Amino acid sequence: MIHPNNSDKTQLDALISQGMSHWQTDNNLDESYKEQRQSFQLKRLQLQAQIILVAGLTLIAFFLWANSQLEEKISAFKIGLVVELFTLICWD
Repeated sequence: MIHPNNSDKTQLDALISQGMSHWQTDNNLDESYKEQRQSFQLKRLQLQAQIILVAGLTLIAFFLWANSQLEEKISAFKIGLVVELFTLICWD
């Protein structure tokens, strides 16, 4: 007659539980990842807005320099100012 060996069962359970622990996610780790990702995205968007502002100011300066007549310079400045204000409003 064969008697069941409990040590085999416990060893198998230990092996399975150790392998399954890698598949389970920790809620704190998941929340930490989401917070880090959100922070990264926010910083990236702020950097993009800053780049857009610098590019806009560069374009304003170029069109002020390139246009020879005063009316064209004023028009270029107004258009650039509106675009920059819109970018600032969207940034906040």
